[in-house]
Amino acid sequence: MWHCAHCVIWTDGGQMKGGFNTVKTDDPDVVRAAKAAVAAHKPESAVDRFRYDDCKITKAEKQVVNGYNYRLKITCIYYVPLDITAVAECDALVYNSITSELAVKKMKCEITGRIG
Repeated sequence: MWHCAHCVIWTDGGQMKGGFNTVKTDDPDVVRAAKAAVAAHKPESAVDRFRYDDCKITKAEKQVVNGYNYRLKITCIYYVPLDITAVAECDALVYNSITSELAVKKMKCEITGRIG
């Protein structure tokens, strides 16, 4: 009988099954997931919403499941009343099903600074 305490199972593309692996931030599937996360962001005020055009994906990881999970770090600049421009760092988790349907599981943002 074969036993393995620390086995790694590789799937197509060299990704470790079950673990998160770094992927390019400009990958079309990553960009699509990030756009869905930004669109799903619901701050306390509708005025505080930001547009994807004002965001940048700073880190992207992909997990092979029954589909894919994308764990993203996104930095967004947004404009709030009184001419204040703020910077928010966001953590997102987006599931992409085998039928390519996206579900935003998490989108949490924290204001990390102001511009101007």
